[in-house]
Amino acid sequence: MIDTLYTNISIFGTGCLLFGFGLCFLFVHIPESPALRNYRVARRVMACAYLFFGAVNVLEYGAHSADVHVPLTRMVTLVVACSQAFLFTYTLITLVNIRFVTRRRIIRELIPIALFIATAFVVYYACSTASFRLFFYVFLFFYLYLLIRFTRLFLANYRGYCFQMDNYFSEEESRRLRWVYFSFFAALAVGITALLSALFMSPLGSLLFSVALMGFYLYFSIGFISYATVFHHIEEAITIEKQPEEENVKTDPIAFAAIEEKVEEWVRDKQFTEQKVTIERLAAQLYTNRNYLSTYFNVHKKQTFRDWINKLRIEEAKALLHQHPDMTVSEIAFRVGFTDKSNFIRQFVKQTNVSPQVWRKESE
Repeated sequence: MIDTLYTNISIFGTGCLLFGFGLCFLFVHIPESPALRNYRVARRVMACAYLFFGAVNVLEYGAHSADVHVPLTRMVTLVVACSQAFLFTYTLITLVNIRFVTRRRIIRELIPIALFIATAFVVYYACSTASFRLFFYVFLFFYLYLLIRFTRLFLANYRGYCFQMDNYFSEEESRRLRWVYFSFFAALAVGITALLSALFMSPLGSLLFSVALMGFYLYFSIGFISYATVFHHIEEAITIEKQPEEENVKTDPIAFAAIEEKVEEWVRDKQFTEQKVTIERLAAQLYTNRNYLSTYFNVHKKQTFRDWINKLRIEEAKALLHQHPDMTVSEIAFRVGFTDKSNFIRQFVKQTNVSPQVWRKESE
């Protein structure tokens, strides 16, 4: 029963899904944009990877159904898991940091992985069973090291992406790529499952692993293809040039004072209540540089542009809640500049620890 389910899911389910999305990655249209160059490369690489993994699925099933070469099957599982860990980590980072992937970095990353994979098969075919078993556990520790390092690498780049979004938009634009965050940890969970599967191979374990893998491939593939249509919303922020170093800015307090005077006048005019304000737009209104203005908020105000403008909006919302008891929360949210009621409520709770409705009652 379990073997039949495994066959249906591993071959006819996951295998068909891999081949299908692999072809989609190759042929689904990508908008023309220089900033999407690495994404185009990633799509082609992932297309080849999906087609390859689909083929490996078939080969792995052949070994499984014959119930032979269990050590080799375990090693193949680790080889595929290492390859996937690298591919998905670098692909997902590319989506939030378009400058991350370079040829030198990829080569430096691939050399130790390729050496371990090549050595694994040499040891399997040329050495004793005891030697192979020892190397297998060494490979396991190397794979675990990769998972830890890739996790730290991804989180650092994702935090950088969120910082970029919060320093450019007044809305929660970083949530547009929230699926990237979930995809990484789904891939990590699949990777850990692969680790356990390699250690404790069983029909039920293989079945559960195949189900988890198919769910992950489906979720990632849909988001990956959709990325091209989402990119134009965040392109201006994600392609922003590197900001000036903080040390250079701190030596120019006169320029900071000039910016602060303009910012205070902008606040007095309550222009922060306009919807979809960006730092680019504010910089143009203040006749200053976008990068310099961003550094002003980060260094002088010690907060991001979005945090700063949201504090102003919440203070304005408090006044409206108190002065206009007949005005709905939605009306107030839009009036102070929020385009989304749920985002307004989140920000209000974040700053006051209570909802707008509760705050209104307590302020009466």
